[in-house]
Amino acid sequence: MSTLVEEVTGKNLDMPRMDVLHSDLVRFDGRYKSECPVCKVGVLCMTRTRKDYRLLREDRCGACGQAFRYVDDSIAGESLPPLSEAR
Repeated sequence: MSTLVEEVTGKNLDMPRMDVLHSDLVRFDGRYKSECPVCKVGVLCMTRTRKDYRLLREDRCGACGQAFRYVDDSIAGESLPPLSEAR
């Protein structure tokens, strides 16, 4: 018998990236972490740069592997890079 997390693990790694509004997502914990809108099991933790710890637009679900791009202008008061700079 497998758990729900085991059933969804990696299922969406090869799926196209989805654009989402962070402001529309269900918060998992605090201001940044959100429930994955695809599998409802995983968490989107917000990605930051290593150099200056700025928020990035790109994120990926820790369970199903679905890739996301945040299209908000800012998240929790922190500006995101312009959409033209995002991959």
